[in-house]
Amino acid sequence: MPKLIVGIDVGGTKVAGGLVSLKGRLVKSMVVPTRANEGFKASYAQIVHLTKRLVEHAGGKGNIVGIGICAPGPLNPRTGLVINPPNLPGWRNVPLTRLLQKHLGIPTKLENDANAAGLAEVLFGAAVGYRDIFYVTVSTGIGTGIIIDKKIYHGKNGVA
Repeated sequence: MPKLIVGIDVGGTKVAGGLVSLKGRLVKSMVVPTRANEGFKASYAQIVHLTKRLVEHAGGKGNIVGIGICAPGPLNPRTGLVINPPNLPGWRNVPLTRLLQKHLGIPTKLENDANAAGLAEVLFGAAVGYRDIFYVTVSTGIGTGIIIDKKIYHGKNGVA
């Protein structure tokens, strides 16, 4: 089986996950409720459960290059810290990448959900052919992402 990436999108109402090829092709997707109203432990358990199911579907950790997880901000992608998202009660200063890497033993990177979506549009979606975009998402919350020269603009402290 070719190497795959696990992508996880943590939202206020659902956690969506997918197995993605290195060329951006979606191989498998799954969704579970976030259970955000039950606090961080319940939401984190949902993330771990979904991620483990995707890893099993891929045939095990040996077929996974890494995990990319996005969540609502504010967060710091450099440190992997989710600071205090308004639509995820109890998620205050959560070292999400460190927790997932320790729990699952797979390299993990964190990104703001709107930034990740904006970059995905530039690389694989409606904004292919554009280098610079301003992306807006409206869902349980409202978020924005700035993509300049096909790279996410994080700003001075990583929370732009």
